[in-house]
Amino acid sequence: MLTATAATPVSAGSEPTDLVMGATYQATYHLDGLAHLHRMIVDLRGDATLAAGTVLVTATFPPGIRPDGHNYQVSGSLTTWGCSFTNTSLSCHNTSPFKPNSGGAYFRIGLIATGPVSGDIVSRVDPLNTVGESSEANNSGVGHVSFVP
Repeated sequence: MLTATAATPVSAGSEPTDLVMGATYQATYHLDGLAHLHRMIVDLRGDATLAAGTVLVTATFPPGIRPDGHNYQVSGSLTTWGCSFTNTSLSCHNTSPFKPNSGGAYFRIGLIATGPVSGDIVSRVDPLNTVGESSEANNSGVGHVSFVP
């Protein structure tokens, strides 16, 4: 006769909260081409749901490259986002609760270049460190973009 022992969970208690930014890449775009995009993925790991208005996502653009505030989309998440733009930055807040392990939010922002130019787009989640997290080291990413004739 075989008997099985009771299973013991690997970990008890809650999983720590961690916001993660995925936006590290290199891209070369032709000035007269299509689909000049900056892409970011923001994910929430752990067990905690973050209330509306508590998650800030930012991106800073280099001279000669600016975000197209009329050409952006956020998808892949159950969370809704409100974004505002300047010529050098974007700022987005969650407008509904951000639920963990929901696949993350996928941000696509159109880019406008004034001519041949290269530079770094720096993206951050929780740049003011208002959300208590298990790791702050994964809250930023740098995309290097080049526009060529």
